[in-house]
Amino acid sequence: MASDHDRQINDAARRTQSASGPGVVSEIISVVRLSTYVAAPPQRVWLAVRQFKSHSPPREIKILHQESGRKLIYAITGLPPIIKRMTGEIELRPDGAGTWLHWSVRFSTKPTLFSRLFRPLLRAGIARTLRRAARAFKARMEGNGAEPN
Repeated sequence: MASDHDRQINDAARRTQSASGPGVVSEIISVVRLSTYVAAPPQRVWLAVRQFKSHSPPREIKILHQESGRKLIYAITGLPPIIKRMTGEIELRPDGAGTWLHWSVRFSTKPTLFSRLFRPLLRAGIARTLRRAARAFKARMEGNGAEPN
């Protein structure tokens, strides 16, 4: 079981200016981050994370492609249609005999009243999906075999 130090979730929101001029909000950008430590060498973690696929109904995390030597891009399926754009990244950082995995999701919603009310629930759902995926990945890497919910 991971401690609170292993996982930290940070949320941030930012308004972007549209091309139509200052003061016009085109989308609201939110970021969810999580870090977890896996007691396995970076090479082993890298091979496992490239093949990782998490299924946490109704959402699923699928690795899409490799962006750099230590960063992978992924998608979360099953998200509501109010999301305008979504990008997920997993970055690996070696630390002694283990590896830190830094998971992040950056998504934007349309600037509607419904989206504004729904955004905290959406962030919480994405954070829960990341926690479950990180827990499942850590269990798989540490040889437990079980994938806790």
